Amino acid sequence: MEGMYLLNPDVDSKHRASLLTEHKLVPLVTRTAKVDWSIHPLWVERLKWAGLLPFARLVEATETSRHLSIDSSLLTCLVDRWRPETHTFRFRWGEMAPTLEDVSMLLGLPLAGNAVGLLEDPPDWQQTLAARFFNIYDGAPILASEAHGPKYDWLQHFRIERFPGYSQVPLSAIQITRSLEAYLLWLLGKVMFTENHVTTLSARYIPIALEIATAELAEQITPRSWGSAVLAATYRGMCNSCHLSTSKSAILGCPLFLQLWSWERFSIGRPNIDVDHSYHVGNMLDGDDIDLPTFGLCWTCRKRRYASEQTRRAYTTLNEQSDTYTGVIWQPYTEVVRIFRYPGGISVLCTRDRGYWMTKSKIIFDVFVEEMAQQRIMRQFGLRQLTPPPNTDNLLSVVVHRMTRKGTNRTRAQWLQRLEEYVLEWEIATKRRWHEQQAFDLAEYNAYLEGYMRGTRLRIVQHSNTDEIPDPHTCDTYPTYDTSGSRQYAGELAYSLHTDVMNFDRQLSSASLMVPRSQIQPWLKRLEQRIRDIYKAITCTRTSDVVHHQPQPTPVPRHSVHRHQPRPRLQGVEPTPHPPPPDQPGSSAWHQPQHHASSSSFMFQPTPQHHNPTPGFMYHPHPTGMVPPAYHGVSASGSGLGSEPDELPSHQNMWLDMFSTPPPWPTQDTQYDQGGSEIPPCNISPPPHMWGWSTPPTPPERQPRRRE
Repeated sequence: MEGMYLLNPDVDSKHRASLLTEHKLVPLVTRTAKVDWSIHPLWVERLKWAGLLPFARLVEATETSRHLSIDSSLLTCLVDRWRPETHTFRFRWGEMAPTLEDVSMLLGLPLAGNAVGLLEDPPDWQQTLAARFFNIYDGAPILASEAHGPKYDWLQHFRIERFPGYSQVPLSAIQITRSLEAYLLWLLGKVMFTENHVTTLSARYIPIALEIATAELAEQITPRSWGSAVLAATYRGMCNSCHLSTSKSAILGCPLFLQLWSWERFSIGRPNIDVDHSYHVGNMLDGDDIDLPTFGLCWTCRKRRYASEQTRRAYTTLNEQSDTYTGVIWQPYTEVVRIFRYPGGISVLCTRDRGYWMTKSKIIFDVFVEEMAQQRIMRQFGLRQLTPPPNTDNLLSVVVHRMTRKGTNRTRAQWLQRLEEYVLEWEIATKRRWHEQQAFDLAEYNAYLEGYMRGTRLRIVQHSNTDEIPDPHTCDTYPTYDTSGSRQYAGELAYSLHTDVMNFDRQLSSASLMVPRSQIQPWLKRLEQRIRDIYKAITCTRTSDVVHHQPQPTPVPRHSVHRHQPRPRLQGVEPTPHPPPPDQPGSSAWHQPQHHASSSSFMFQPTPQHHNPTPGFMYHPHPTGMVPPAYHGVSASGSGLGSEPDELPSHQNMWLDMFSTPPPWPTQDTQYDQGGSEIPPCNISPPPHMWGWSTPPTPPERQPRRRE
């Protein structure tokens, strides 16, 4: 992998990550439903036969649940880092991607079964659909449709809440069947496989919905690999949307799955939920162990809270946080977490098809064929990452990967001929697998990072000063916190530091006067590290944090309203000085010069002659236990604490530089604070004589005119 250029120039020239360095892009949008649908108890058995019941529970409308809105800004940040060349996200700590394991654990969709291949519109779907739903209840509207499919507004009339007297009168058998058919059209078209059509749903889902709704036995429903289809649709949606930069461009596929995947692994944009309390299954008791929770259920059904300091739906800020984030959760589905969250157990569909997780077979949805890259993200499975990652036996051609229905007029036979190879390949998916058995090894992962960091774009946000962001380091893969840089995190650190100092003070008060060095030195090391973390959390991390205020405009003197006083003359007012540049003393982002390693550039530019990486992309791995490059020259173990009094430890030099930062330049909120406090006053009033003249005296009272 060393010296390998991982960015395809043809793909990268139109990629959003390449355009972000020169243009300000807007976040993408989603086409998901805005309202959840309720599930009728008589639907449960047929949804279970089809393998859709655990997924349907994620978007079920109940009295206690609240609709999960999709954070398009967060998903756009992921799409900006998606690379169609490898089907992985490119982060500064390595590659990651949603896998079939994530589909099983988060959504509970089956992987075993037929590939969801070619979907076709029924030839006379409008007439048959209108006949089935005609007069299903008194006042039911007639079919409203377009060439693409039925209207979404028309379909919502058949939610079970819309039926007259639903809460008092039980629905008939035909009403149960028709309402389930409408529900499946909504579930497939607005949740699992979203499209650019906002007002209509695709008519290609009508045969599947009709088959499930009218089934009387489980054998009458074709077993389908819904999990691989959702992953294929999501992959294709990200491959297309990473090249879109116009407004109203959409992320297609299954945005719900992508958001749940992000929340499980990163704290960026993630809500707070009651994970400290285990999930009680309640009425979800099932003899088949299918109607049980999945890992995604805690995010959709529990109460979600966002902290006041937490960034949400802020595309630019989320992108900057993604460039400097360190709190990665590589394996969120461990047995310990599973027992803690769901002591009553999880759905059997979450683990039943684990034999498909490492398959080399292509995944299919409709006419889309996608390829997975588990060999590049072995760390997500807790396995050894080979360097370089091996290639698959049968690479997917670019022509097949670009297949779409747009601009084509192929017949059914032609589509089946193109897809036949990959449909047959999925039938033997459990036999074509990656057989890596060795556990994860950090040294080998460092070797993989050496080649990876030389040949790809590590950050996509163009910061004003690249030295302000530390270089990527393997320590990023072992986080100690998830909310770095926030005021909430700084408060937690300060409270923890205060508690530690108070406890140590009590120990000293009850111990002898001469405390051994072996007891006090470890405490001082922890104290040093916590103070350093607090300083890092509350200081500026970007040059854009500096307030660039403009000089005060020249005030216009008001006309005198007093008849006996002359108009005051405007005296000279000194202009407000400009703040110094961010790299000069006096700015809020300025620090004393420190000796840092050279920062990595944003994108590797190969030379035309040799195509070798630039020296700025050299990656120097540090041994385990050392601190990130932002603290070069400072020992993480605090060895200077044991030095002689006449020596100046290295960590004290760093502290002198750290805490000798001059105060920030006055801002619009603090320039009139006469008390010198760092907290701006609540009511700021201009000082006296700021306009250049004194207050005119009160004119004498006028004497009343005497009448002659």
